[in-house]
Amino acid sequence: IKSDGIGTILNSEKNEAEDKYKIGRVLQMSSKPILSVGTYESLDAECIIAGSSDRNIRFLEINSLDEIARCKVTKKSVNFVAVSEMSPEGDEPIIVTGGKDSVVQIWDPIEGTLVKSIQLPTNEVRSLAVYNGTEAYLVVGTKDSKVILWDIKKNVLVSVFVGHKASVHCVCITTCAYDLETQHDMDYMCIASGGADRTVRTWDLTTKKRKKKFRHKRSISTMVVAS
Repeated sequence: IKSDGIGTILNSEKNEAEDKYKIGRVLQMSSKPILSVGTYESLDAECIIAGSSDRNIRFLEINSLDEIARCKVTKKSVNFVAVSEMSPEGDEPIIVTGGKDSVVQIWDPIEGTLVKSIQLPTNEVRSLAVYNGTEAYLVVGTKDSKVILWDIKKNVLVSVFVGHKASVHCVCITTCAYDLETQHDMDYMCIASGGADRTVRTWDLTTKKRKKKFRHKRSISTMVVAS
């Protein structure tokens, strides 16, 4: 992704001689910066979702890279895209986007339409992660140092975790175990966050307090949790 709106698609085959991945295709999507991308894979469709500072969300067919749909948003820009996996029961992946305000939006990639807008208790969204199991949850990191857990299906606030001293730049949500007979995914849920205060924190969903804290030398901009 470049600031001139050009997206580079890397080939999965690596050039062993140069120890680099080959450039599969370069795509001009916008004259404005592309700020976020995600991939959507279901039984019915596969596409790339790109958010840009030109106030558009673009849905691209994953093989041809043809534009399937484009949605104009009221935000100044689309800074974040988060896409879940399919649920174990076959539910479609969930696409969530956010920008420099307190609203996140859920989209239908087939129709390229807005499904739902969620108003969050914050002044600005800084990071997103989404979980899709028997239940569906959204985790949001905010500029005002909060981590928000939202129940997507019930459309209600579950918890607000407080402890970071600065903006929360990245969040992750996963389960440490999964059983179709389990009534509540939250019994096995793991939430982690990292940010400008140079810490990574994991959270207890029962007490809403920090479980563990890991300190870094610099601000944390991205994070991956292996389930």
